[in-house]
Amino acid sequence: MGSARPFMAAIGISLFIAAGFPARQATAQQATASTAETLARLSATIAGQYPSARVLVLARGNCILHEYYAANNSPAVPWPMHSVTKSVLSVLVGIAIDRGLLRLDQKLPELVAEATEGTIDPRAADVTLRDLLTMTSGFAPHEMVEVPGVWNSSVWMIRRTVKYPPGTYFYYDDQGANLIAIILSRAVGGNIAEFAKNELFAPLQIDRYQWAVDGDGNLPGYSGLLLTGRDMAKIGLLYLQQGRWRERQVARSAFTPSVSVIMVVRDEETALPVKLQNLTALDYPHDRLEILVVSDGSTDGSDAILRQWAEQGAIRPIFVAEHNGKAFGLNQAIPVAQGEVVVFTDVRQTIEPKAIRLLAENFADASVGCASGELMLGDPQGEESASGMGLYWRVEKKVRELESLSGSTIGATGALYAARKNLLVELPPDLILDDVFLPMSVLRQGFRVVFDPRARAWDKADLGTGREFWRKVRTLSGNYQLVEAAPWLVSRENPSRWDFISHKLLRLVVPFALAGLLLSSAWLSGPFFLTCLVAQIGFYTLSLLAAIPARLGLVGRVADAAPARIPNRHRYAESGPGPPRSVQASPVGRATYRDRP
Repeated sequence: MGSARPFMAAIGISLFIAAGFPARQATAQQATASTAETLARLSATIAGQYPSARVLVLARGNCILHEYYAANNSPAVPWPMHSVTKSVLSVLVGIAIDRGLLRLDQKLPELVAEATEGTIDPRAADVTLRDLLTMTSGFAPHEMVEVPGVWNSSVWMIRRTVKYPPGTYFYYDDQGANLIAIILSRAVGGNIAEFAKNELFAPLQIDRYQWAVDGDGNLPGYSGLLLTGRDMAKIGLLYLQQGRWRERQVARSAFTPSVSVIMVVRDEETALPVKLQNLTALDYPHDRLEILVVSDGSTDGSDAILRQWAEQGAIRPIFVAEHNGKAFGLNQAIPVAQGEVVVFTDVRQTIEPKAIRLLAENFADASVGCASGELMLGDPQGEESASGMGLYWRVEKKVRELESLSGSTIGATGALYAARKNLLVELPPDLILDDVFLPMSVLRQGFRVVFDPRARAWDKADLGTGREFWRKVRTLSGNYQLVEAAPWLVSRENPSRWDFISHKLLRLVVPFALAGLLLSSAWLSGPFFLTCLVAQIGFYTLSLLAAIPARLGLVGRVADAAPARIPNRHRYAESGPGPPRSVQASPVGRATYRDRP
């Protein structure tokens, strides 16, 4: 690139990555004629004024608008990236940190054994990996230490004099970048090339690259990487999208916005202390996290518990004198929340320590307005349940995951989801499905709703058959209520109208469709319809067998899975056929706070 390096950094990188990189290729003929003429003049200007420039890639939306290659070079030819190699190295270090192989606060003696030698400046022991990455290690600028035979080794780099306190003085340090490369190589077991291929280049579908090896067999960190122009754009876009490439979070973002956690409770004196302990122990900066708990007309000891935690400064309670429902409680808390991002949760589920941090990372992408976590059914110390509701829920989560990959998921997990506060709207009174209404309202405003399976909350796999039945009745009733309260969901105002109808509304037709299928199979004659009739009767029989307390062997396991495939199943339980205490039995009912995944 020669003398054109500054130009390429400003034009050849910034322009095309800011505009976006394509999932498919197109040509300048897809642009207007005037645009094509402008791009042609751009190529002529580069060729005339910057003869050393090799490549320019200009992309916008879903296509490459223009590519310039000097001397008719091919797009498949890789070019030296020079100091951009340092940026790629930084991504690899970030991935290693995500994998638990490195920490930013690790000091040199932990990272390279040579740092403990007596000839090393003792002040070097305070240099951290963070100092090396930010080029504030404090080593004397441009100091050369002659050590025959180890010109590129870590020994030479760390034998420099420490002139400034680590973390206080910046200078451009190529030698420090080489030291980072050696540290990374040791952290990943010695094969940094294989690590780079598996963790970065393969996910980005980069297969035409070269990385020169130095005299000691190490990949140098300051330079030496060769990429094609198009692959260079992928690296830039990875930075622009905070570590995410298409559907995959390749490197974790350090985005930590201020967060308000909101929870509405009623008569939860038993579960409340455990949940508050869970929330206050989350791995998120305490100065950027607030917890708001709304007591919706509680008549037990819940209010006293909230006052006790408030006195310790751990939470901000909001007391509502009368029971008005979850939607009312959320409408009280959202306006007074101080966080940029609002996280919603219920009292029963246990949130994993890093879940809030992982959810927040999604908002580094400006197109994301809401992010849903994943509800796991089972023991947090073990594996997710494979029976009954667990099977149904895994199918539901897979649907949400595929929706998210295609653009936006429909709704969120009520146990754990988050949204930008400035996108939240007031909920209709007595609304049941806030975890569908709010995400769809975000989607309506032009923002994406994503599903992040890394952020997890845990719940019991079996809450009791009576409660499970009425919980599903409430959920399906809530779908009817949604259409009445927000008719725009089935109109053109909803950018994901078909997704909403197919995911949330068509399931309401399933019981009638199954009944019609059974009757038609009985009515029509012929071997095929007789086979369908027998299969249906057998399937429904297995569902009824699931209600029998003593179920053994293969038949019992199959019977346990069958009800998960049937909407609104009812297996009679010890608590009787009525709804559990905290559920209103009206057709719409008030929203409860812990009976939905």
